[in-house]
Amino acid sequence: MKKTIYSALFLSIFYFCSSQAQMLSVKPYFGYATVKMGEVNDDAKTRIKSLAEQTQQALLPPDPLNGDYAWGFQVEYHLEENYFLNVNSYYFREKTATDNFNLFDQPIEFDVNRRIEYFEISIGINYYFDYNSWRRVNTYFGAGGGLGLGWSKSNFKYNDSKNFVNNSGDVSSNALTAYGCLGVRIRLFPFMFLTTEIGAHFANLGQMTGQYRVDQRVNSEYLNYTNKDYTTAAAFNYSGYYITVGTGFVIPFVK
Repeated sequence: MKKTIYSALFLSIFYFCSSQAQMLSVKPYFGYATVKMGEVNDDAKTRIKSLAEQTQQALLPPDPLNGDYAWGFQVEYHLEENYFLNVNSYYFREKTATDNFNLFDQPIEFDVNRRIEYFEISIGINYYFDYNSWRRVNTYFGAGGGLGLGWSKSNFKYNDSKNFVNNSGDVSSNALTAYGCLGVRIRLFPFMFLTTEIGAHFANLGQMTGQYRVDQRVNSEYLNYTNKDYTTAAAFNYSGYYITVGTGFVIPFVK
């Protein structure tokens, strides 16, 4: 009896989702994204190289910022035939740092910690090739645009018997962004599907502004100040390629 009820319930959901509710779906996703932080990485190398020359120490920069995990959430609405409208959120974060170490058996503290973050809200349209809700696999391409907000925090510490540096920055910026993508949607059940998507992301936020604090003594020259209207010399470019996977769920939504 219970099996009969469960079977009838499943078939009812199957029919309802397939015939009327293939209109609205929600999809959390996770993946990997690259960024083009060449100017930011070069700026860090230049600063560290300058300090190394002043202190006569072999200081090495941390690993470059070039990509990390990204995740977000998408709501997709079936407009008509092969066209789907979607609203997306996207979040990216990457960290890089050095470790304390000793040079020539001398206790020298050298720590560089950098973190970049990015958040975006966008609207896009996906075009499915001959879309059919009963088909196991549907492919699509899409494009869209939105507003991106980026942040960057950095801490730079150095300390030996003669010199010390303790500088930090906290900056941010925003800009209009765009993306293009190709994807595959695989139906598992009438109300559940998997997607894999690859794409290109265009999000050059340019120079960032914020606060920069300087507290250092190098070769008897002492500086201590806070610039609350600081603008970075380097442009922060979050553009790059991405690949994501997600699990979507169809929400019963009657026309």
